[in-house]
Amino acid sequence: MPLLTDEGPVGILNLASPGREIFDDETLKFLTAVGRALGLAFRRTQLQAEYVREREAIAKLEERTRLARDIQHSVSQLLSAADASLQVAKDNVQREAALERSATLVTSSLAELNTLDELLQPAISLEDLTPKEQEVLALIAKGMTNKAIAKELEVAEKTVKTHVSSVLSKLNLKTRTAAALWAKEHGL
Repeated sequence: MPLLTDEGPVGILNLASPGREIFDDETLKFLTAVGRALGLAFRRTQLQAEYVREREAIAKLEERTRLARDIQHSVSQLLSAADASLQVAKDNVQREAALERSATLVTSSLAELNTLDELLQPAISLEDLTPKEQEVLALIAKGMTNKAIAKELEVAEKTVKTHVSSVLSKLNLKTRTAAALWAKEHGL
């Protein structure tokens, strides 16, 4: 019995009758209705899961935006303080202390800007990687070499290198170690 939605079948329900009897028309109509109801329930479950994933992604983006604004505000304040210290240094005999304070403020501002830069990187999830890239990443996380991964997946080592490069690029990472840490943090 097909599990149906308006968009088509989403699965099959296997049925058996007691003995060798064939289902009568009324039973088949009832089972068809059950199949449609199950198909719709299955499709609604899929849509709900998609909705939840979208809401989580939106919430992450909103949080990142809020953090970026906070950091921007903090950097603006630090740079204003550095500017004020420099103005004092121009007019004051205690220039060395004022310049040292300005240097500290500028260093703090740069650190905040680096944090902001990291926050503004696009959020990446496992779904952004192909199934093969996820598999390669999981094997990297286990500490396997490209050669060992190629043997495990029964592919050429060059293919593994291509997958590793793609994973590093998509995750905006520079090393296999960073990729392994990312994989562990994301439950792979």
